Amino acid sequence: MKAPSFLRRGGLFAKYFLSLVGIVTLVLLINGAFDMWFAYGTARQALGRLQQEQANGAADKVGRPRTRNGPPRRSTSGASISSACSARCRPSPS
Repeated sequence: MKAPSFLRRGGLFAKYFLSLVGIVTLVLLINGAFDMWFAYGTARQALGRLQQEQANGAADKVGRPRTRNGPPRRSTSGASISSACSARCRPSPS
């Protein structure tokens, strides 16, 4: 593969100039990739905290406290309602 004509004619200055531009471009691209990676991680953490706060707020509105990483705690009043309904809602034998 032959070098472009402007590199053959330009001499040493053109070769060093293009090498420097290439290295700077590569370093800036790598730096941008790292910045995007860390910004993505930070955004995910912030979103997780926001969703946790919203879940806690919604749980407070309905009166069911949430554990940090688990399902909502069940109250005993729900069990008594379902047992009362099961006794009352059975079909009568015919």
